[in-house]
Amino acid sequence: MATTGRPLDLAELVDLAGPRAESLTPGDQVEVRNRFDRRWSGGFEVASIQHGGCRIRRDSDGVVLPVMFASAEVRRRRNGVGRT
Repeated sequence: MATTGRPLDLAELVDLAGPRAESLTPGDQVEVRNRFDRRWSGGFEVASIQHGGCRIRRDSDGVVLPVMFASAEVRRRRNGVGRT
């Protein structure tokens, strides 16, 4: 996939992440796919599961992010700290 210098849309992110095999529940520690550079960022947990995705809470300050994340944009936290 060529880089166009613009943020990826949801369909492109789903294509990058592939199918989701694991299910998440509120409270699970997760990483989210950064929509600008496509890297995984840690330091989040699932706040709630909703139709079409989930809401994410930032660990550092407990704030629930104002956007919905599709399941392909979220994965269970891997071992290690920081970005992968």
